[in-house]
Amino acid sequence: MVSIIRVYNLIKRDLIIPFAIPNRAFFKNSARKVAVWRYALWLPLFAMIMGILYCTHSPMNESPELGPVYGIIFAIVLPYVITREHCKRSNREFALLLPATATEKCLAFAILSLIILPLYSIVSSCIGYYIGMILGNGIFKGTFVVSYIHRDLAVFLSPFVISLMLMIISLNLLLSLLIKNEIVQMIGLFLVFAILGIFPAVLAILKDVFLLPFLTGKTAIYLIYPLISTMLLLGSYVKLKEERA
Repeated sequence: MVSIIRVYNLIKRDLIIPFAIPNRAFFKNSARKVAVWRYALWLPLFAMIMGILYCTHSPMNESPELGPVYGIIFAIVLPYVITREHCKRSNREFALLLPATATEKCLAFAILSLIILPLYSIVSSCIGYYIGMILGNGIFKGTFVVSYIHRDLAVFLSPFVISLMLMIISLNLLLSLLIKNEIVQMIGLFLVFAILGIFPAVLAILKDVFLLPFLTGKTAIYLIYPLISTMLLLGSYVKLKEERA
């Protein structure tokens, strides 16, 4: 039987411990660890800086559509952060022997990676980018504009984007549990960024070969993508159960 209290405690733990593990893969003997609140601040600060820089060449009433883009990208790669314990054998064994079932552990990972962290990433990125645009216009153009055209932001709240994003996050959660080396994980992250970079070009190609309507249709959005996400989450559950056994 799944215990809501244990799942809640696992979520609280997974919001702190993986962020505090020193990264010896890249810092070697001078291993560094960063408090979770610093990680939480990096994203809105980065989005704010990008918003300030964007104002150097944009109209003052330009839509702040890039804000959620940064949040979505960070949400997609965060599963690699919350599963860092599984990269080192001793940490992995300790995490697997916690008084919680594989179902509860997988459920905590799913709630974190699919709900809590994406919401925080997108909202904080939007706020940071919006503040950055206000400051940028004030610094570079002498006017602190607080009203912007928000018509483009609706695209990122569309069922297609949400369904596709959840499917990609589910895939990265499974891959992060399968890969036990931080360097290989980082290579995987760069590949994710590369794929996201060419994604618009891929959509253009699919449009030319008449596949885009199928990939953005209701069947794909409400059936195929959620089904794939469920299968990937089931794979994560099986992996955690195998390791615990």
